[in-house]
Amino acid sequence: MAELAIATQNFAKIIPGGSDRAGNSTLEALDQTTDELSRRLHVLRALEGISKLTGNHVQIVPDFSFMPALIGSDNRPIFLYQIVEAIDEYININGIRGDFPTLNHSQIVGSISFLRRVSQLNSKNLDIDDLEDELLNNDPEFLAALTQAYNDKETVRVLSQSE
Repeated sequence: MAELAIATQNFAKIIPGGSDRAGNSTLEALDQTTDELSRRLHVLRALEGISKLTGNHVQIVPDFSFMPALIGSDNRPIFLYQIVEAIDEYININGIRGDFPTLNHSQIVGSISFLRRVSQLNSKNLDIDDLEDELLNNDPEFLAALTQAYNDKETVRVLSQSE
């Protein structure tokens, strides 16, 4: 049986000759993979170009799946989406609405969310929110704090009802 190896980021995926699971021919599957890699390369080149235009502060480093990052004085990455999250904490939505009165609250918050997602682009197409959720779901300190917060809420609710 003929097999075609399609090289992707750090591994090879084998597609049996004939057709893939979706019924596409091997060549169609190869075309789809090539198109996807080409789109990712195009985005990465655009991000790199924007970085150069803005002083090369934002790095597009292969070690971080090409996710835009600033490198701190300790040589550790601070991903651009984390900066966007910090900016979001300081933004005065009403001030922005004053500058752009035709926009509603949802549009402004949506634009910030859009910028956050753009700043999470990476070559492996990883969903950073899913990765962070997975880390939190397996973090005993976070789970203990969440349980404590829930228990505290229940205590307050019971006390409030008994008054």
